[in-house]
Amino acid sequence: MKPEIPIILFFNNTFSIEENLNKKASYLYTLNNNYNGLAYYKNRLWNYEIEAESKFFSVPVFICKLLNLPLNINFKWMNKSSYELYELKARLIDCTNKDNEVLTKFTTPQNLTKLINECNSYKEIISILRENIFTKH
Repeated sequence: MKPEIPIILFFNNTFSIEENLNKKASYLYTLNNNYNGLAYYKNRLWNYEIEAESKFFSVPVFICKLLNLPLNINFKWMNKSSYELYELKARLIDCTNKDNEVLTKFTTPQNLTKLINECNSYKEIISILRENIFTKH
């Protein structure tokens, strides 16, 4: 069992909205970006880990790692528990407050906190985040 998309992934005191979980990345990227963390989808909290596999069928993963070739990223999902909306809001606000102008490039942390606090559903949170963080301005 795995969550559906869009899903909010948390890692290294930040988060992203993922619309597509079919990823490719270099091995060095996966080392430098901790893809082990928590994910929220509607009313379920998930733990996730990534597993890398060679996208070149004849090339073993260790060769791809050595040469820093692209790897297919597979998510391993573990259903952790249910959560309350206020818990998701608190985690988002905490990341926003710790942000170094990546999440808050187009808005202030105070404005984003206010907008998150006004949300009454997962769908509203996704919409606010898309409009204020993940939309190309």
